[in-house]
Amino acid sequence: MDERAADIILLSTRNDHPLYATTISVRSNASTVTRVSPNNMRFIAQFIAIVIPSHLLGLFMPWYGCAVVAFLAGYFLTSRQNFLAGFMAIAVLWTFNALLADLSSSSTLTLRVAQLFGASSTVVVYLCTAIVGGLVGGFAAMSGAMLKDN
Repeated sequence: MDERAADIILLSTRNDHPLYATTISVRSNASTVTRVSPNNMRFIAQFIAIVIPSHLLGLFMPWYGCAVVAFLAGYFLTSRQNFLAGFMAIAVLWTFNALLADLSSSSTLTLRVAQLFGASSTVVVYLCTAIVGGLVGGFAAMSGAMLKDN
C-alpha cells in the first residue's frame, strides 16, 4: 500500500444527536477513528451559514450586511463558540475579498496603504482587514446568541 491516505466521513444519527460525523483515516497498516462532536458540527454549520450569505449580501449591501447575517446565525444556530465562528467566518471572507480585489487589479494601492502603516509588505493590510472584519462578525454572532439566551 502506498503512502496516500483515504478519509471516509460517515454521517448518522447516534446518541440522540441529529448529526454525528465519524472520520476514518486509513494510512498504510494503521487506521484511526476521529469523532467530531455535535457541537463542532454546529460550529461548522454556523461558519458556513455566515460565510455564504455574507458573501452574497456583500454584493448588494454595505459592509455591515455581514453583521446582520452573523447576528441571525448566532441567534438561530447557537454553538458554544459563537464569537469564534463569527470572527473566523467574516475574517476569512474579508481577507478573501481583499485578496481577490488586489489580485484582479493592477493597482499598487495595497502596497501604498501598507507603507502608510510603516510596513514593507501587504500582509499587514490583510491582517488588519481580517481583524476588523472578524471583530464585527464575532460581536454580531455573540450578540445574537446572547439575545436568544435572554
